[in-house]
Amino acid sequence: MLLSELVSCSAEVAATSSRRAKVASLAELLRRVPPAESEVAVSYLAGEPRQRRLGLGWATVGELPEASPAPSLSLTDVDAALGRVERVAGAGALGQRRELTRELLARATRAEQRFLLSLIAGELRQGALRAVVGDAVSAA
Repeated sequence: MLLSELVSCSAEVAATSSRRAKVASLAELLRRVPPAESEVAVSYLAGEPRQRRLGLGWATVGELPEASPAPSLSLTDVDAALGRVERVAGAGALGQRRELTRELLARATRAEQRFLLSLIAGELRQGALRAVVGDAVSAA
């Protein structure tokens, strides 16, 4: 599944205050997620990347790179890229993490960049974190 589909759903969920509408939107998206990507999709929708120790925040990334004109990132691409970021350690790790993150962001559209930075920084605000996503998983 393309990241852009998840980002669109996240924006839709953030735009409504109705819990029922949030669950319905999330469940509809989750029904379309390939089984191999379901864990990634659920964690991103809950605002928690599967990688717990990324060591990044908004300030670390700096200015956003030029955005990709068309959606091309899959959930698997993002998960793999964040896995590479998480594994960086040792001297110069922060610079390497920043560069890997900038490479990922350069492949993302502007909306995807904003979503990814919010996700990485732990600041995803869409009004649908664990409990609502759990309801959506059950509904899907």
